[in-house]
Amino acid sequence: MKVEEFDMEALVNDPHCVDEFSEKMGMMFTHIGDGEATLKMTLKPWQVNPLGSVHGGVLFSLADVAAGTAATSKGVKVTTLDSNISFLAPAFYERSKTLTAYAKVVKGGKTVFVLDVEIKDEESRLIAKAAYTFFVMSR
Repeated sequence: MKVEEFDMEALVNDPHCVDEFSEKMGMMFTHIGDGEATLKMTLKPWQVNPLGSVHGGVLFSLADVAAGTAATSKGVKVTTLDSNISFLAPAFYERSKTLTAYAKVVKGGKTVFVLDVEIKDEESRLIAKAAYTFFVMSR
């Protein structure tokens, strides 16, 4: 999808309107608005490592989609400059079938946006925290 084709209004009005990658990952938005996004992901057995916990790349993808959408909800088109994730607890598939990412704009400048993301399991345990810096491509 080209940046010019991105339809934020459609995403806000229909949380099922996600890109193909997000859909295959099992992601669905439960809230989008004014620099915030909440993204729920239904876990799938193929997203789990041999120890039974969700792969770090799956957690990173969840945080990335939530952060990018939260930034975009401020009316800007962005691309990632920097990102960092801290894995704080394992997300065991046998314990939780869904994870939720909560993303929020911390600073929305003219050329750079900074966001924080928290990922929690069904028991509200903090699984990971991420920080994102985005470059504003257009408004």
